Amino acid sequence: MQQVAPISPPNWNAQTAALFAGLLVVDSFHYIFARLLLPHLHPTASAFFVLAVGTAEVALFAGAQRQLHWRPFRTYFWFFAAIGFLIASSTVLSYLSIAYIDPGVAAMLGKSGVIISLLLSLVWLRERLNRVQAIGAAFAVLGAITISFHPGAAMQWGALLILLSTFLYALHAAIVKRWGGAMAFLDFFVFRLLFTSAFLFCFAVGGGHLRWPDARRGCFWC
Repeated sequence: MQQVAPISPPNWNAQTAALFAGLLVVDSFHYIFARLLLPHLHPTASAFFVLAVGTAEVALFAGAQRQLHWRPFRTYFWFFAAIGFLIASSTVLSYLSIAYIDPGVAAMLGKSGVIISLLLSLVWLRERLNRVQAIGAAFAVLGAITISFHPGAAMQWGALLILLSTFLYALHAAIVKRWGGAMAFLDFFVFRLLFTSAFLFCFAVGGGHLRWPDARRGCFWC
């Protein structure tokens, strides 16, 4: 069996810290957008529109930088199809869960992804942690358990949707780590978004939920 090198710690500097801070802020709006769109669109349709806009923005940026190439689309078609399906399913489930639980609870339950990602990393990818990383991972798992699994939440329908969504997203991340390292970042990110949007479009059309948003308020199934 091929040996996998231990995980290298990130090179922390001002740029890396700013990047992580920006990612944290952007990710924090995921469930907020889902709740704001809920009165106007079915979660499947709102997830599609959000990802479709993101796909267009990133594709235009990559094209303007002349860093968008079509060869990865053909070479890694089934790879992108697999992760696109997983991300699309995860996004729909997370958007749907907001109809049943509060965005804050959903965000806390989503931290269970730390545990799932760690298990996939150690068991499937055969990665190894050094002593400092193992201690950090233990604290991360303890924190995820503390904020995610409190009495009553795990048995709610919305919470189960979040847990399934988190598993699918962690599985996508493991697949990317295993087979996606050879691509340029912008090529990877554009086609990741494109395939995700394509699956979301199919989900929305197949479920009969695709329509333009309007100002009408009320439950999404009305």
